[in-house]
Amino acid sequence: MAIEKMKLVNIVGPLGMFDQVARDCVVDSGFAPESVLEFTGGGGLSPFSAKNPSAALLSRVENLADQLEIPLGYHAFSAEHQDEEKISSFVEELSQRYQDILARRRRWGEPLEEDRQILMQLDHILDVNANLDDLAGMKYTKLRVGRIPKEIYQNYAKYVEENPDIFFFVTGDTKEYVYGMYATPAASAGKSDALFSSLHFERISISDRAHGSPAQAKKQLEEEKEDYQRQLEQAERDLETLRQGAAESLQAYYAALKYDKDTYDLRRFAAHTEDTFYLCGWVPEGDMAQFEARFAPYQDRVYVLEEPPSPAAEPPTKLRNKGPVRFFEQFVEMYGLPSYNEADPTPLLALTYTLFFGVMFGDVGQGAVLILVGLLAWKALKMPLGKIISVIGCSSTAFGFVYGSVFGNEEILPGFKVFESVDNTNMILLCSVAMGLIFISVAMMYNIYNGIRQKNLGKALFSQNGAAGFVFYWAVVAAALCSLLTNVKLFNPLYIGLLIVLPLLLIFAQEPLGRLLERRPDWAPREKGGFIVENFFELFEILLSFVSNTISFVRIGAFALNHVGMMMVVFALMDSVGSSASPVVFVIGNLFVMCLEGLIVGIQVLRLEFYELFGRFYSGGGSPYRPFTVQFQRDKRS
Repeated sequence: MAIEKMKLVNIVGPLGMFDQVARDCVVDSGFAPESVLEFTGGGGLSPFSAKNPSAALLSRVENLADQLEIPLGYHAFSAEHQDEEKISSFVEELSQRYQDILARRRRWGEPLEEDRQILMQLDHILDVNANLDDLAGMKYTKLRVGRIPKEIYQNYAKYVEENPDIFFFVTGDTKEYVYGMYATPAASAGKSDALFSSLHFERISISDRAHGSPAQAKKQLEEEKEDYQRQLEQAERDLETLRQGAAESLQAYYAALKYDKDTYDLRRFAAHTEDTFYLCGWVPEGDMAQFEARFAPYQDRVYVLEEPPSPAAEPPTKLRNKGPVRFFEQFVEMYGLPSYNEADPTPLLALTYTLFFGVMFGDVGQGAVLILVGLLAWKALKMPLGKIISVIGCSSTAFGFVYGSVFGNEEILPGFKVFESVDNTNMILLCSVAMGLIFISVAMMYNIYNGIRQKNLGKALFSQNGAAGFVFYWAVVAAALCSLLTNVKLFNPLYIGLLIVLPLLLIFAQEPLGRLLERRPDWAPREKGGFIVENFFELFEILLSFVSNTISFVRIGAFALNHVGMMMVVFALMDSVGSSASPVVFVIGNLFVMCLEGLIVGIQVLRLEFYELFGRFYSGGGSPYRPFTVQFQRDKRS
């Protein structure tokens, strides 16, 4: 059911043709490889070398593209782009040109930044009309330039002014600092420096590249700075020209190397003798004709041999659902893919999830919003979950017409008003239990089908979810319904013995009976006492699970009632705030209900699926179908 049939394929050919055959016939063909050595035991076969000769060159290309900020991705390439000597020469030349430009950027960028720093220093002493070289060369007097926090200077300026060994004058100020310089005799420099250090004086070193007066030095440095800036801008233009000119070739070389590397990885699945290579793997049955046609150019040299799947080699699982059912495969994958010989539960999950959500969250207006949100998440945000939200939004809208509810308002449309009478409430709860009975039975049928398909008659006939469990479950349900709704009493000794006690005994002894059907010599349990005690408690747990699983479906009706109740609270709040604020409460209330309850209902429905339904028939132990695919493909024009 909706699982693609697989063919086991062996590919055999001359050893020297492996890479060519892999590229032309195997890659991107739908072939899912298996390890030949693990598959066959490796008798007489040797693994291929795992070292990829193009890996180092690919790494160089990736690093260079990263340095040049060239994005890498698919780019059409031809055979000439696969010449490794040509690639290596191109990379070497491009790397050298890039390094030359970087050297020019450093040559002009470093003095440019230095000039900027010097100009910032000079800005605070422009009022000084003295030669900086003379000031720096004074022998008996030391000159210090710097800044003091304004608040400290204002409080302690008099201590500086009264000191006979210090001459301090202000050259500028800002909101936070006072800039200035002080002169002090060389003999008193230590004490003076200590005093200014206690005042949080931060020294500013004037570069020895500044000559003449501060104004003259600033003019000279600004001229230098403009020249450095022009040189740096030219280097940036050269870099951009280099980047644009190399981008297409670098991307093509990268694509070719990436293709070769990924194709080379196919070797880890293959094996060889001295003159022959061997590959094995899976191909979907529907793609076999197209797959075999790829080998036509190598006829009589490379052979494609089909083998029937063996018990030791379980095929991978490829789901094959169509339409909206396909959207729900992501939920099945969360639980685990079905085994190859197991029924695909996706159609059942798609049906029940959509139905249960609609019953629990039925509202025309809110359902329409869910449809729009789902479409937005799907189309604009590329979220796979958006597809499911759109589908369940349709179900919510449909059941909204059944309930006659539009954004919680039950006055606009006719319909089944949930709280109109107690009978309606009881009806919803009873319908929820009825859905539980139906879909638990469907889950048992799935289990019987899986048991037959897997040739496990013990599972199909004697398990609690097999034929014995199905008969017991419906015998109890039928008898209970007849007792409650009619005068027919089915609970008589014959009925109980044949349809209740006998199925329970078969469930109790399902393991030895299953082994007996398989004609196994060890069918009888070795420790009779332990077997009886263990299976007695297990049978008791099975009986409880029948009851708890059925009652669990009451939550469907409970959440339907809860949804109506929450919307009644929203309308009560609207009445309490008055007509002016009621639209705001209406919008916020509906958004709150859609977000909170919609999330809770979605999770609760998924819980019903996984625990109450999947737990009865589904193992989810399949391995995914992963064909060997390389993202980068040859330019077909080459």
